[in-house]
Amino acid sequence: MGFGGKRKDLATVTTYPKGVFVNPFTIVSVEDNPSTKFKQDISLLVLGTTEGAEWEKKLFLGGNHVWEQDKPVDFGTTKKGVQGGSWRISHFLKSAGLDDKTSLTEDGSSLKDDVKADLIGRTFYILEYESTGDRARTIWKFFASESEGKRKLFNDWNNQEEKWVPEDYAHKGNYDVNNKQKEKFDAIDDEAPF
Repeated sequence: MGFGGKRKDLATVTTYPKGVFVNPFTIVSVEDNPSTKFKQDISLLVLGTTEGAEWEKKLFLGGNHVWEQDKPVDFGTTKKGVQGGSWRISHFLKSAGLDDKTSLTEDGSSLKDDVKADLIGRTFYILEYESTGDRARTIWKFFASESEGKRKLFNDWNNQEEKWVPEDYAHKGNYDVNNKQKEKFDAIDDEAPF
């Protein structure tokens, strides 16, 4: 490498998963979106654009917080005993470059107005996968900041355990991008000479 620098070893994706796409997502609007289907402490609809897309994409974020003495005290996760936790909103805020802990209203039911305004125009990366569901593509639950880059999402996707691959991933049966099934295959003695 030039200028006397050492080459940095990177954990990189060598094979792109079939039907998986990572693109920058630029936020156009953030609105409260009360859910009629689920009981959630917070529910947001984030509209954004991706390069080359004809229409805006919708990102639905919601969940339940950790509560103490009738006040929300943290974002909910399964590890904290909360089903349908609000951890994804925390992840979204951090990926967009904001402090998640100071972004919520006092009652935890929304984002502060200045935070919503600050989010407009911010960009982070989303991963979409070809889906067998209602839409041709579904946005995955994880994001990456601009500084983390798109490769982080590809690596996260490729390194997940098979049990966490979304059920509606159109190519789930073919999920062997990183030879995730190699150990199972090698364990089967089919008496083949190779």
